[in-house]
Order: sequence, then structure tokens, then C-alpha cells
Amino acid sequence: MEKKVILQAVPDFILEIIRKIRTRGFSAHIVGGAVRDMILGKEPEDWDVTSDSSPFDIMTIFPKVIPTGIKHGTVSVLADQTLVEVTIYRNGNDSSKSLEEDLRHRDFTINAMAYDPVQATLIDPWNGLDDLQKGIVRAVEDPFVRFKEDPLRALRAVRFAAQLNFTIEETTKNTIPLFASDLQDVAIERIRNEFLKILAVKLPSKAIDQLRKFKILSTILPEILEGYQMDQNCFHRFDIYFHSLKTVDYLSPDPFLRWIGLLHDIAKPRVKKEKDNGIHFYGHQNASAQLALEIMKRWRFSKKELIKAQKLIDNHMLHDFHN
Repeated sequence: MEKKVILQAVPDFILEIIRKIRTRGFSAHIVGGAVRDMILGKEPEDWDVTSDSSPFDIMTIFPKVIPTGIKHGTVSVLADQTLVEVTIYRNGNDSSKSLEEDLRHRDFTINAMAYDPVQATLIDPWNGLDDLQKGIVRAVEDPFVRFKEDPLRALRAVRFAAQLNFTIEETTKNTIPLFASDLQDVAIERIRNEFLKILAVKLPSKAIDQLRKFKILSTILPEILEGYQMDQNCFHRFDIYFHSLKTVDYLSPDPFLRWIGLLHDIAKPRVKKEKDNGIHFYGHQNASAQLALEIMKRWRFSKKELIKAQKLIDNHMLHDFHN
């Protein structure tokens, strides 16, 4: 389970947090995405530490602590102008609490590794290092159990595969559609954040269409599927659905701009008219702007983002004379 692995230099403030927790008699390890990113040679976006202490213990050890998720056993320590999440061991429904149990209840093997920067030791009970080297997204142990714990993991599997250019392991992949409908019970803000991360990858269309095949789009964004296999006029190569996906690919990698690109023709299927002289979508830009606003309100976008989206979609036909 333990392997000697020398990773990139861990920042001094992270080492200090771990040492201070340990001097109080508790364990502390770096976990999650930070470990994965260090192994891949990337600079971690976030630093997470897990410990067998309690949030209240952490609040007595450090002078600047924010109770960001204290109900779920998480607090954030402010160190070197960086928020570092410190979370008590996860143990699911088990009575025992240990580092191995914590890692067992994480989503994917590539995220279920812990690192001891003091001893330069990687704790890897689920062979995440091997999956990372092979380019595989695999649920820890039983994907059905992992997705049952949190259905958002079905969406996260697609996101990680897209971000890292990995493939999803077969059993994990086959389990994803079973939890697509369960996403309706997940906070839309969490879904929105995952989806926007997908829009930031190099070619989002592949991942978005994978969400369609997994039945996830029909749960979280059913409107986009109205254009699937709906032909357009002679000025378009793709159906409405794939036209929108290709638009996303060709936009600069700004998640919000790509979100607008995805929705810019969202109402075309609802205004489609077939006449002797061909297929027309009169006023689709205005209808799409209104439908996009409905979707974005449902997805809890800000008022400022709603205004920006309406202006962009309303005016995206200014230089087009074919309609």
C-alpha cells in the first residue's frame, strides 16, 4: 500500500500545516487532486489535507480557520494567503475511521491516494498510481456503491476523462447511465460547476456527446437534445445539436463563452418552419435568448451572467442574412 515516491516540492505552508497537526498527536496527509496533479507534474490548483482530528481540534491549532463545511467535517486553514481544506477522515457508514477507509470512500482511484511529504511516502491502497500511468478513470472498488454515495460522480467521471484525456474503465462506464436520473436530486450549483469544467477542456464536444450517450444530458439539460437529428437548411453541415457542439469547440476556451455557444441556437427546434423554399428558423435568436435565460435561472447563474447571455444570443445573427 505504501510506496516511496519523491514528488515535486511541497510548499512550506503545507508542510507546516501537516507538522503542526502531527505535533498534537493527530495524523495528517495530503490527499485528492493535489496528489494526482503532483504525480502528473502539474501545479495543484487546490491543496487538501485529511486528518483523524476533528474540525474543532483544527480550530484550536491554527489562528485563522474558516468553518467552510464544518457540518461535513471540513474547515479551511488560511496559510500563506491560501485556503487549505482540512477534512476529517471519511468513513461512509462504517464505524471505523482510518486513512484507508477515507480513501475507500473517495470517487476514483486516481483521486484516492494520500501523500506524506515528510516521509516522501505515497499511500495507494487502490492502485491509483497504476491507473494514472495507464490513463484510466476507475471508481474505487464498486462503482455502484461510489455513485450511490454521490451521483455527481457519474458526471465527474466524464469530466476527469475529458480533462486528463483518459478513458473510463468499463465497469465504471457501464454504471454511469444507472445514476443519470439521480442527478436531478443533486444541487444544480454542483452540476453547473462540473459542466463548466468540461467546457474548459480542449474539445468539449466529445465529452458533451458522451453525456448524451450516458443519458445525463436528458436529466440536466434536456433542451439541447431537441436539436438532435433535426436537420437544418443548406447553409449548415450538421444537425442543430452537433452544430452547437462544434460551435463550442471552435470558441476560445472560456467556459462561460462556450456555455453561450452551446445555447446560442437552443430554441431553433421550437421555431422551425418548412416551406417550399426550404427550412427556416425565423426569430430563433430571440427565442433562444429567452430559453437560455430560463435554463440559466434554473442553473443558478448570476444576474450579471443572465444579462450578458441575453445580449450575446440575441445579437448573434447580426451579420447573417439567411436566418
